[in-house]
Amino acid sequence: MKKFWIALFCFSLQIASAQSISKLNDEIVSLYLKAFNKNEIKQQDIELVKNELNQFIRPNNENMFLSEDDVSTLLQDFGKNITTFLQEDNCYKPLYSFYMKFISAINEDYKQKLSLTNKKKLLLLTTSVSCECTMTLCYKHLAELIPISLQDKSQFELIIEDTWNKTLLKDVYKVGFIPTVIILDKNNNEIKRLVRGSSLADEIININ
Repeated sequence: MKKFWIALFCFSLQIASAQSISKLNDEIVSLYLKAFNKNEIKQQDIELVKNELNQFIRPNNENMFLSEDDVSTLLQDFGKNITTFLQEDNCYKPLYSFYMKFISAINEDYKQKLSLTNKKKLLLLTTSVSCECTMTLCYKHLAELIPISLQDKSQFELIIEDTWNKTLLKDVYKVGFIPTVIILDKNNNEIKRLVRGSSLADEIININ
């Protein structure tokens, strides 16, 4: 009986951790989208992300996806760029870089996300380091996919891999060019592959 309660507690903790990370993820990508679309970023937008990050700075941090050291590093990086986020026209670039660090820090469980059989998956194979031409496409691809994943979470699961730091999905799906978007059906069968494409939203929305 004791083992049962321990297992139940660990399961509950994992769910709570995943929900916290998901909420933080949504705040960061929403901020990125504002910056990319040149909408005004307010101090309160910045504080919202900082506050979410600070939730993980506590004694005996039990979050299973983001360690206290990781959060400290992310907060330090975020703090260095706050002025840029608020004032510069191209502030989406440091926000993109920050988001790639966040993705690497949480060490996302791709197998778990791919096991969600009730959703189609959007795999974005991108990078945090490359030539300006490639980075321009990476910025654009992320900005195009965010609204789709946020508006229709019941249909699509967005899975992102920074191939500069990790190549698990890149290797499995034999991706040669970055950025690449792979669309999978609910059973993880590949429906379509968009390599350094344009008008991603139209391509994705028109898929049955």
